[in-house]
Amino acid sequence: PNKLILEFESRWMPPAKGLIQIAAFFPELDFYLKFHQPTGCIHGFVHWAKGEVAEHKTEISDNPLD
Repeated sequence: PNKLILEFESRWMPPAKGLIQIAAFFPELDFYLKFHQPTGCIHGFVHWAKGEVAEHKTEISDNPLD
């Protein structure tokens, strides 16, 4: 299968709101967002399929090195 992988760093929150709109506009594509915020000890992922969230998970850690 064909796929495009984009990796970037941001000083702000993950771009979930933007991907919600993009996934709805392209329902034939799947989108995956993996995020990790070491200073906030937050990490997780979101998967969009058929224009909607198919699965997601967010974890909060007490240790920024997790």
